[in-house]
Formats: sequence, C-alpha cells, structure tokens
Amino acid sequence: VRLEQKLSMDLNRKIDASNYGDNDLPLYPARTLICHVALKGFQLGSVVSVCIIAPAVSMYRRQPISTTFRSIIPIASLMGGSLSLASLFAKYNKGDLNSNDAVDDRAYRIYRNEGQNKVDKYSFIGAIAGAAASIVVPSTSISLLLASASTGMATGVLIYAGEKAANHFNEKFFPPAVDEKICSIHPVRVT
Repeated sequence: VRLEQKLSMDLNRKIDASNYGDNDLPLYPARTLICHVALKGFQLGSVVSVCIIAPAVSMYRRQPISTTFRSIIPIASLMGGSLSLASLFAKYNKGDLNSNDAVDDRAYRIYRNEGQNKVDKYSFIGAIAGAAASIVVPSTSISLLLASASTGMATGVLIYAGEKAANHFNEKFFPPAVDEKICSIHPVRVT
C-alpha cells in the first residue's frame, strides 16, 4: 500500500480547501466517508431486520415477535454496519480510494447530497425516538434499547422512502400547469 493511499483515509487529515472552488466542504473527508458508510449499513441492517428477518425468525421459531425483537434486530443492525465498513475497506485495499482526491470527492458528494442528508436526519430522529421510547419501559435492558433504536432508525428510513415515493407519484400523475409563466406565483396542479 502506497504512502499516499494510506494518508487518503487518515481520519485526522483536514481537507485542503484551496484545491476546491466551493468553501462548503466536509472538514475531515475520511471521517465523513467512514461515518456515511457505517450509517448506511446500520440503516440497511435495521430495515432488513425489522421488516424481514425478525418476523421470519419469529414465525419459524413460533415465538412472540417481542422475544425475537430483542435478540435479532440489534445483531442484524450491527452486522449491517460491520459489513458495509468491511466493503469500504475492501474498496480501499483494492485501490479505489487511493488518493486524497478520490476520498475528498466522495466525501464532498455525500456531504452535499440533500437526499442522503434528509434520510440520515430521519433515521437519526427515529433512532433517538426509539431509544427514548424504550427507556419508559420498566424493565429496560440494553437489548431492548438497541432493538428500539434500530426499529426507530428503520422507521425513519421507511418514512423517508414513503415521502419520496409520494412525491414521485404526485410529480408523475399530477404534473404542474403547462404555462408556468401564468401560474408562477402558485403553480396549479392538474387533477
């Protein structure tokens, strides 16, 4: 592994803003990239575990979903995060992230992507709400706290996906008025 490649994923390397025209950049690009990849893994693990794995295991074992909920969901979410980080470091070892420019570019695109930022915000709020909801349960355990946070994260991702699908549906089936100059103050939707 070349020295430049090793330095490109240095967590303490600050971005050299003089190389870029935009001043709104992530300060530490490697941290931005690693946190993004880990979060996407946790989000995927949460959605898959809540929607598929936990119900399937519960039916297979013929046990209440609450029992499976505490044992399966935290593990699947952590596995999602771990697998996504493993794939990032496989790309790193392969040489796909072999320069500061490659890491900076990916971090910049992640940092400026409104959709990514919105789904991250929804999932974070969901995880906080899920964890907070588990604290009110008298017999709160760490497994319940993690399962509730993972379920909240999955809920946040699914709410974002539903919102995006609804917006796409509205745009496709209810296009804006043909003459936008006439309706420039308040676009009229054709129904």
